[in-house]
Amino acid sequence: MLRVVGFLLCGLLATALPDRAILAATITVESDHAAGWSETNHRLRCNYRLSGPIQPGDTAALARLDDDWGEHSHLVLCLDSPGGSFAEAIRLAAVLRDRALGTWIEPGATCLSACAVAFMAGTENYPELGDIPWRVLSSTGRLGFHAPALEVDLAPDADLPAKVVASAYATAVAGLAELARTLMVPDQIGRPAHVDATLLAAILDTPPDEMLWIDTVGEAGMWDILVALPGQTQLHRTMNIVFAPPDPVLAATICANHLAWRAKVWDSAETYQVGLEPTGDGLTIAVGTIGMGAGAGCRLAVSRDATIPSLGQTTGDFGEAVAAQFAAVSPYPPAFPLARLTGAPSFRRVCYREVGGTEITSRPCRLTMQYGSDRIDHVFTYDDGSARVLTMLLDHSDWTQLLVDGERAQHHIRATPRGYAFCLGGGGGDSAFCYRLPLD
Repeated sequence: MLRVVGFLLCGLLATALPDRAILAATITVESDHAAGWSETNHRLRCNYRLSGPIQPGDTAALARLDDDWGEHSHLVLCLDSPGGSFAEAIRLAAVLRDRALGTWIEPGATCLSACAVAFMAGTENYPELGDIPWRVLSSTGRLGFHAPALEVDLAPDADLPAKVVASAYATAVAGLAELARTLMVPDQIGRPAHVDATLLAAILDTPPDEMLWIDTVGEAGMWDILVALPGQTQLHRTMNIVFAPPDPVLAATICANHLAWRAKVWDSAETYQVGLEPTGDGLTIAVGTIGMGAGAGCRLAVSRDATIPSLGQTTGDFGEAVAAQFAAVSPYPPAFPLARLTGAPSFRRVCYREVGGTEITSRPCRLTMQYGSDRIDHVFTYDDGSARVLTMLLDHSDWTQLLVDGERAQHHIRATPRGYAFCLGGGGGDSAFCYRLPLD
């Protein structure tokens, strides 16, 4: 005969917290129409706020407030909740999706368990795209998922009647089906799903007494969660970010992240091929996967007279959901913690010597770029004032003749455990000068 633990497993999707222990959430109106945002001025602002555990009746309360508001667009529900009723969270998710309400976890706020499910239903309506997912996690906010649990008032060694087990199993299956209908099955042609199957699998693999934290760049990017940086007051899915400066490692990281996240992979950089190509006014970094046809993948152009690169030709199925991350987290390695995001990537780099594929004698360095009519100089300055200069000659179409401190060197860009590295070796030896983004 099955015991209590079996009931907990079978009742996985019924509820996240026992109703008797908690009160309903507080839902308030935080700002009026004037505080909303226009299609060109996307200000991060709470229009509604939900605080506390989610319980039956919360969805109806939000719907009444929204009805009283009247016709609107671009409104946002801010969430700060430890979880609550899984079933009510699904109902809340349906309202957020159908009414195109965005969701935001503010700096320092927490959204866990059932709240996290509702958060993923955040939606924005774009005239040219229709309704698409729009959920924003502040880099200092906390977002966590786990498989919901069902608590019962039975002694630990009590046997469960077959009818109870069957009922719990039916409840679990029904809850999973409702989650799929609400967040995983597009209800309009061309409308993207809000929750990918890979995220659902990760949630169900996380026991109720543990937490799947969304706390790295790779997790946010893979599951299409927008990230707001500290002090950021506006957020647009297609807003470019100013780079400082736009070097090959930074560009390769952006493209590699796009390719990985589109495939719903946290980080598969080791399968990518990266090349540099000269252009009339700068350089292009091309990233593709092994086996992809010519021109496939991501090509990011960098102008010599600007620090704003543009995501140029992309020949895969790249939609707005991928371009969104270009605004905040794309330039960072997947393992980079969200809590450490401070803004646009800095000029800081790590310079090191590599021998036999091993990083040794690493030192902090600062990168500046100097553009000439026929060259781009990357100047790496150490704390003691010494420097190394990498020169790219723009008149060499094959990009094989690069100079390090005036000496010719071969180059390669490759993935390392600490992100992409640009390495140059000279004289056919196994020693190379490399640099990467600072991760540790």
